[in-house]
Amino acid sequence: MEKSIKLTIAISLMFASFGQIASDLYLPSLPHITVDLHTTRELVQLTVTCFMITYCLARLFYGPFSDGVGRKKPLIIGFVLTLIGSFICLIAKDIYILMAGRLLQGAGAAAGSVLTGAILRDMLEGKQLSKFISYFAVINIIFVAAAPLAGGYLQAYFNWRSTFFTLFLYTMVILIITVFIFPETNRKRDKKHIQITGIGKNIKVLLSSKQFIGYVIMVMAGYTSVLAWLTSGTIILQKQLQYSPVQFGWFALLGGLAFCVASFMNAKIVMKIKNRNLVLFGTLLMFLAGLIFLLTALFRILNIYSVMIPVIIFSFGNGFIFPNSFSGALNPFAEQAGFASAILSSMQILGGVIGSALVATLPWRSILSLGFIVTACGVIQILTILSVNRRFRIKIFLFFYGKRVSKAAAKSI
Repeated sequence: MEKSIKLTIAISLMFASFGQIASDLYLPSLPHITVDLHTTRELVQLTVTCFMITYCLARLFYGPFSDGVGRKKPLIIGFVLTLIGSFICLIAKDIYILMAGRLLQGAGAAAGSVLTGAILRDMLEGKQLSKFISYFAVINIIFVAAAPLAGGYLQAYFNWRSTFFTLFLYTMVILIITVFIFPETNRKRDKKHIQITGIGKNIKVLLSSKQFIGYVIMVMAGYTSVLAWLTSGTIILQKQLQYSPVQFGWFALLGGLAFCVASFMNAKIVMKIKNRNLVLFGTLLMFLAGLIFLLTALFRILNIYSVMIPVIIFSFGNGFIFPNSFSGALNPFAEQAGFASAILSSMQILGGVIGSALVATLPWRSILSLGFIVTACGVIQILTILSVNRRFRIKIFLFFYGKRVSKAAAKSI
């Protein structure tokens, strides 16, 4: 691999983790913001929602735009918006100005996260793409854990404004790197992709691909299970099992560690094993975890082992599902990589919203709700694989009916 490609990939790692840092760095400061701005907890929590709304919607702009004009210009626009948003948050005197700053931050931070997949597709394909997406997934999980931790230290030693000052400086560094060092990777850019007819054509191309739709469903279902666990896990562990918030954080980290181990393993074996087989392995683990949840709920077994063992199993499965699904979805669409990445990542976030909403609305006890959701996700993923992949359907048919077919054929001779 050329040195220039290695440098570009290294810079792209900063882009991939940027959204997590912008989203989570200030989370430990939420109670202090409530006091300092003389507002309510509900309004402060809405600043998280403000970020996520624009973080999700802006992806649908950056993807097609980058297919038309290249990756570099949308990245610069995104980082400039984040820079402005961070400055507004830094000087905010009331909660509504802080909300406005978070809206801008979300709109800007979306550029780095959504275009990382497109940038990798510009330079890599096939199993190499799966390999590096696996490594990127590991880095993202590390930053998911590290961002609130770093924010906690900033709050402890300084104040809540220091988190936005840190984000302002970090964004400035990334913006300078993007402008002066990062190369344009999209060699197939064409302005027809940002015209109405071009956008319509790209939508038709993507939505007519069974493979793309299948992988989108896989990612949505996988992220639904993750957010269902994170939403209900805090209730199960803290309210029902009486663990502290700090202990919950460490237990949640076990799921992230399982995901990292699986993603790292995936990067090592993906060159030898077909992507679809690794995805199937992950979905079977998802289904198994859901069944364990349901059985423990049925027999009223509730302890840390009955909760964390299935969490570790489905997190391990997601470590195979996510990188191979992203790779499989992006691989056939070199010209529409930005648009494909935008739809894929937006649907991933939508899956998280669905998971959180289901936990909040299902009438059963938390462990039963979680078991139902994870099992349903596994079933949906398995059915998706069977509907998209003809070879798996044939293998299953031969597994169950192969002997009967052979006997019938022998009799007819």
